[in-house]
This record gives sequence, structure tokens and C-alpha cells, in this order.
Amino acid sequence: MLVEIKFTVRLDLPKEHTAITNGMSSEVEAGYAQIVKCGSTVEVSGQFDHNDEGKMRGGGDFDAQCEQAFKNIDKRLAEIGATRNQIVHTEVLIVNIRNNIEKLNAAHKKFFGSYRPASACWGVVALGMPGAQVEIKFTVRPDLSKAPKTYSHGLPWEDAHNYSQVVVTNETAWIFGQFAHDDEGNPIGEGDFEKQCKAAFANLDVSSGDRSHTQSNCARRCYGCRSE
Repeated sequence: MLVEIKFTVRLDLPKEHTAITNGMSSEVEAGYAQIVKCGSTVEVSGQFDHNDEGKMRGGGDFDAQCEQAFKNIDKRLAEIGATRNQIVHTEVLIVNIRNNIEKLNAAHKKFFGSYRPASACWGVVALGMPGAQVEIKFTVRPDLSKAPKTYSHGLPWEDAHNYSQVVVTNETAWIFGQFAHDDEGNPIGEGDFEKQCKAAFANLDVSSGDRSHTQSNCARRCYGCRSE
């Protein structure tokens, strides 16, 4: 298998939706928009270390690339009149994850401060933008009047990366990518793919709870779960 394409469909929306582009050549070449408004939810394409013309800025410096990517996130937020605390989920792709994950964690934490969105991070061999080492995609709820309710499990990497296990809005719960770990965050099933899958799905059950995911429900379903 050489290609896999992931996508999201909103069946409750009319065929026409609001898409915002910034006039970059990559948008035309790849056929995508920077921002798509889907009712109360806004999906924003992955942000790189690029300027307004779509050209890379930071060279091979990962820290510089992270800084510019987060600046671009602020620009996208300004375009839709949203704030950082209305970001409910981030997805991060980075090259050379073992060397760069701590740098990413520091940048993510600095950007969001005390607020913690749900998040997921993947290490990749390369990214679509030549020379890029980091790409950050995110989901926004501009309709929220205050930061959404978040739930954490007291795991060490939650603080390191500054994320929540679950972010809950009125009708949706965004859940952080689940690993094979125990209640204290220790890895389970090292080298055993089937054991890791089983543990990851078990943790997904713990984090998902039911659709409402109220405080009492969270306390019942989640180990060491705290509301923030």
C-alpha cells in the first residue's frame, strides 16, 4: 500500500461550505483550502514554516520552523475571529521525532499556556512541503464563549506536551491519541503489536466514556481523571 487518504464528512451540512484560501501556489497545486467552515466547527489545514507566499522560512532549524508554524496558526485564527482557547484539537507531524519531540513539546506548551487542547503527534519520514520538519493541523470552535471543558489523567506526558486527554464541547468530545500504557503511563506490551493494540483500545474506552462525558461520568469511567 503506497497511499492512504483520511477525510471527514459532515452529512448535516449543505453541499456548499465556506472555504478560505491564502493564494499560495500549493493550495492550487494540491487542491485544498487553508480553512473550511463546517457549521460551528472550523477545520484548518496543516501549518508549516511558510510565509504569506507559501515559501519556507526557517531552513533546517526545527525551533525556527516551530515558531513560524505557530505564528501561522495565529494568523489563521485571526482570519476567522477565533482565539487559541477555542482550538479543541491539534494534530502534529514532525520529522525525526526522537530528536525533535521535546522541542515541539516546549513550543506547544508556550503557545497554549495553561489551556490544554486534545492533541496527537506522529513522527514521519518526510512532509509534503519540501524542507519542512513540522506540520500542525487544528480544529477550532469559534462559537465557544469560553475555553471548553478538558479532562486529564495525570500522565507525565500530558504536562510535557501540554495537552488534555479529552476536550468536550456541547455535542462533541475530542480525544487524544491513545497508546499502550497503564494508569501511571508505563508502556505495555513492548515489542508485542497485539498487546499494544489491545491496551490502546482499552485506553480509548476509558477516555471516551459516553457521549455526554459529564464530570460524574468522567470520574466513573476514567482512572485518576481530573477536570481542569
